[in-house]
Amino acid sequence: DILKERDYLPFDEAMSIFKQVCDALAEAHKRGVVHRDMKPENIVIENTDKGVYVKVVDFGIAKFLQEAEDTIGKITKTGTVCGSPTYMSPEQCDDGTVDHRSDIYSLGVVFYESITGKVPFSGTDIYHVMTMHVKEPPPRLRFTRPDLDFPAHMEQVIEKVLAKDPDARYQSVDDLWEALKGRPGDRTRSPGTQIPAPRTGELPALTGAAGKSVSEAEVAGVVSKALQKRMSGNPDLLAGQPPVPSAQPAVASATEEGGRIPTSALAVVSNRTSPEPSRMRAGVSLLDRVVGTWQAAAPALLTILLSAALLWVVANETLIHSLIDQNIKPMFAHTKTPPDAQSPESLIEKGKLEQARAILEKHKKGGHLSPAEADLLDTVYVRLARKEAQQKHFKNAVSLLEKVGGDASGSDEVKSLLKKYRKAAGR
Repeated sequence: DILKERDYLPFDEAMSIFKQVCDALAEAHKRGVVHRDMKPENIVIENTDKGVYVKVVDFGIAKFLQEAEDTIGKITKTGTVCGSPTYMSPEQCDDGTVDHRSDIYSLGVVFYESITGKVPFSGTDIYHVMTMHVKEPPPRLRFTRPDLDFPAHMEQVIEKVLAKDPDARYQSVDDLWEALKGRPGDRTRSPGTQIPAPRTGELPALTGAAGKSVSEAEVAGVVSKALQKRMSGNPDLLAGQPPVPSAQPAVASATEEGGRIPTSALAVVSNRTSPEPSRMRAGVSLLDRVVGTWQAAAPALLTILLSAALLWVVANETLIHSLIDQNIKPMFAHTKTPPDAQSPESLIEKGKLEQARAILEKHKKGGHLSPAEADLLDTVYVRLARKEAQQKHFKNAVSLLEKVGGDASGSDEVKSLLKKYRKAAGR
């Protein structure tokens, strides 16, 4: 619920919570119990009169290491996969041998999700997710959340706690906790070595529903009954939301300083309505921070630039057309196809001056006469005037020459012809 509301936990607050989680799992492992279903739903935070109390709950599919050959062991060896795929270890996904190091892997997934807001492996197909657990390395923290900053040692911690080979992981929860603090205590242990008991006073005894101390035999009985009932009622637990067993699950819990954790962690529960802003923590270089910020902002910036460019094009459509006419079209003028047979140029070349005149005057009347076509029209007027004069139709020749416009109207040729034809027409 906290992760849904706040997306992720600042590193210091996550550490306060996971100190108690690590202590709880260490106590369970000390007693030979492997949880096998570590996930956020099974970490309960309770407000008490002594402070915030963290519990690891739901040992319904837990397995006792010393009972590998008994009924529980036989049930778990029938090929049924137990656990929640998003948080399952590679050996759980691959139906391999499961021991306490499987819990350490699952706890690493939960911690990854807590400080980033995202799980390392996700997808819509549970079998695809399980394959990712078995084969793919976890994405680096700075790639998952480039907007956040993490302690320098965290990348190495995540890489080791989520190692595919159990022998390559931290060999105890205590080792993992020391590594999370930045002081790794990677003590080498063989897979079957018993984990030493915690120091006196650090962990409370394993407790039952009534809060009384219970023996390991009593815990074994509770877990055995819960597991057998669950497996017989719902053999397929891949959906990630196993039903609650009727038998009361054993609860391993631990606290610091008599049940209290630092004040910074209290905000996780008491201040849910006002999420704390992102903190930039030491450990990531300035270059990585800049690159991460740019990667997050690049899509929005590109969208803004493209929108601005589109608006500019729309606002300057006339200017763009003018630039194309003046600069682009002349570059390809030499590639133009020969004039059409009915174009003014073709008609003038064939001596069909009246047809050319009709087309050009139509363009002029419609306001579509280009400067080049205006020069052609003046040429047509002069040539037609000469033809009219040859037939002694001097008035028609004068009328045609008077239509010549632009620079052509002031040319010596036009002036001379006008003077000559007017005199001949008696004007």
